[in-house]
Amino acid sequence: MLFEIKNCYTGHVIFSLETSSFKLCVEAAVKSGVSLSGSNLRGSDLSDSDLRGSNLSYSNLSGSNLSGSNLSGSDLSYSNLSGSDLRGSNLSYSN
Repeated sequence: MLFEIKNCYTGHVIFSLETSSFKLCVEAAVKSGVSLSGSNLRGSDLSDSDLRGSNLSYSNLSGSNLSGSNLSGSDLSYSNLSGSDLRGSNLSYSN
């Protein structure tokens, strides 16, 4: 299935990938060094994801499940995290 990560302000596609889950698409984008600044990840199940060092500034992560995820060194500045589950996540050295 084709998954797309879109900008929450413009709707433009930031990254897309043919894979089995949205979570794998997001992890692949981060691993590839793609900036996900301004991305719309609202309501996503990203539990136990490896997102370390990612740029998620200005992103919409409201209602997302980020429990157990590695977000160390990530830029989360100005992101909407309202209602997100961050239990057990590694946020060390994150902005």
